[in-house]
Amino acid sequence: MISFKRTSNKLLDSEKIINQVRKSLRILFPDSNSAGDYDVIVQSSGLLVVPRIGSSVAITSDFYYKILSVLEVTLWPTVQLQHPLVMQLKSLPNREWNMSRAFFYPWLIGASQRLITTDKEEIQFAKRTNRFRLMSNVLIPLDQHIVITGQTGSGKSYLLKQLLSVFNTLGTVILVDGKLSDGARWARNHSNVELIKPKISSGSTGSSIGGDLLETVNDRLNSLEAEMYSRQEMLFQQNEISISYKILNVKPIFLIIDELAALTIGASRQAKQDFFDHLTRLALLAREAGIILVLALQQARNDAIPTAVRAQMGIKILLGSLDRDNTQFLFPSLDAIPFLPVDGPGKGIISIAGSTKYKGILPIATPTTINEGDQR
Repeated sequence: MISFKRTSNKLLDSEKIINQVRKSLRILFPDSNSAGDYDVIVQSSGLLVVPRIGSSVAITSDFYYKILSVLEVTLWPTVQLQHPLVMQLKSLPNREWNMSRAFFYPWLIGASQRLITTDKEEIQFAKRTNRFRLMSNVLIPLDQHIVITGQTGSGKSYLLKQLLSVFNTLGTVILVDGKLSDGARWARNHSNVELIKPKISSGSTGSSIGGDLLETVNDRLNSLEAEMYSRQEMLFQQNEISISYKILNVKPIFLIIDELAALTIGASRQAKQDFFDHLTRLALLAREAGIILVLALQQARNDAIPTAVRAQMGIKILLGSLDRDNTQFLFPSLDAIPFLPVDGPGKGIISIAGSTKYKGILPIATPTTINEGDQR
């Protein structure tokens, strides 16, 4: 039989999981001797599948993802398998050489659930943890740059408004909204939010509106860079090595740009280049100084967001339709569309870089916010 190891986590029935994995492997590879070709180990952080080198199946990344495509459905909702962008291997010491490495499939215990919450609850949680509750077991760190993409109707603006409410209680909010959409109307009711919007008059044209707006944005980004360098100099003067902006007793600054691609329409080539230069420097250097970028757009195309900026976005969210055209910009290494066990608006996928808990792409359904008086 395939061997297994129990874990101390009471939420996992290791033997049940092993039996299900064994059945899946036999169906997936009917010509293989599943009793001798694989070993399976259950851990609290994920599943180890140990293929025997020299078996009848080639041990490749295609083999890794073929197993994943079956197990992510088979094991749900007991566990929610993550979808790594690259094959995950773990070494197994003190074993025969032909079974000394394992495929690792990270998971979250239990299925992620959509949250029904209030702005007040989210704000209180964020103040305590510096995290935003995206789902029941998916938390977004609020000290990383964020990019949110999605077509019209995907729920992008709804999520952005929820984040704005949280950001506004944690620090300074600068909102750039070239379309005067949901975010601009939200900011109009919050006098402490700095709203940068187009100046529209009866004689305005599309090109003049876009050009004037981008010049205003570039001026503000230039001053934001000055603040960034000032904070970095103060951090440099500290005696400690590993520190953050919090030691300076300053609040974070959240720069939110809604519909990023629309911002450069009608602007001159030089204004566009200045804007992308500012954005790149802030993306590369600003996070340690407590200046966080949140960029929202329909597609993260190369002509809409510089590659260097996109690479610095620690949190990547894609809402709405998942197909090759949409996923290639944020997740170019994604070969197969992940399993999405969620329904309703605001569904999509997310990756969170640098996390010890989230090691791959996860399906998400954004929170539903209700008024305090609507709770039962």
